Amino acid sequence: MYIYVLFLSSVWLRFIFDDFENVKSIIQRGMYDEATIAESILQKGRTQVNQGLASVSVRRFESFGFLQTKVIAWEDVGVKPDLDENGRQRLDIWYEYSCPAFPEFKATIRHLDGSFTLDDLLGFNNTGNVCVWPSEEILLYYCLKYKDYFKDKRVIELGGGMTCMAGIALAIGGEPTEVMLTDGNEQSMQNVNVSLKQNRNSFNNTEVSAMVLRWNEEEKLGSMVGHYDCVICADCLFFDEFRKDLCSILLKLLKPGGEVIILAPSRNGTFWKFKEIVAEKFALIVTEEKYDDVIWKSHLKNKEKGADSYDENIHYPMLMKLKKSL
Repeated sequence: MYIYVLFLSSVWLRFIFDDFENVKSIIQRGMYDEATIAESILQKGRTQVNQGLASVSVRRFESFGFLQTKVIAWEDVGVKPDLDENGRQRLDIWYEYSCPAFPEFKATIRHLDGSFTLDDLLGFNNTGNVCVWPSEEILLYYCLKYKDYFKDKRVIELGGGMTCMAGIALAIGGEPTEVMLTDGNEQSMQNVNVSLKQNRNSFNNTEVSAMVLRWNEEEKLGSMVGHYDCVICADCLFFDEFRKDLCSILLKLLKPGGEVIILAPSRNGTFWKFKEIVAEKFALIVTEEKYDDVIWKSHLKNKEKGADSYDENIHYPMLMKLKKSL
């Protein structure tokens, strides 16, 4: 059985959960357990949604406008689309991303077509929402604007989804020593690795790699413990049962004196709930609502559109910086 989902739209999720914006990231990052998703589907009785319904967009706000994209034919990229389990060619789409404010950044990124089996959905796989979400877009912009901070640092991105765009942008436009891209689901990382191959020549001397990393599996970190100067992540604070795991793995990954840069919306106070969790764990905690003039101006302009199209509670990412003690 197939549930068809456009990468900008997952209407079937609205039948299962009240907050679509939260669910997108929960499943995308592989943080929701199979049993809970299955139970929700059964309780709501929504095991199948037709393609017509799935074509209706439920995503009110799509972008702050810092990125530009253009479609690239897979023949020009040289990567033939994968086949699904029935031997049909997937309708994957390649995009060239650029950021006019930072012309040094240009990346070729694959977006999956958004058609998945129910087994995919229940197996820590993505629903098809693989576009770059607002917080990731802002994190990308932030990393490029303040790239000097990352120079010669070892950086890891957590919960980067199917694109890990902020980490890739930093590897292309900045000069970190190393960038590790991670996400909680395997399909995300498979897609990221495909995109990485297309951008290798743009990474200069930065070592870039990708791996599946779930925050409650610290035993698998190995040599990554105490290895990183900086952790970056976007919109990763909303899920109650994983905030403590996130705090713990941040401390594990960072070297003494290492720092965390988080960009995330309030999401009904979950931003501040995470601050309470890390309060006694980190040597320094800084939170800012207005942390960049350009981003702030864009935020104010979007607010003028009204809450029906832009809700700062779920769309505008605030900044949180953490520093591990020496």
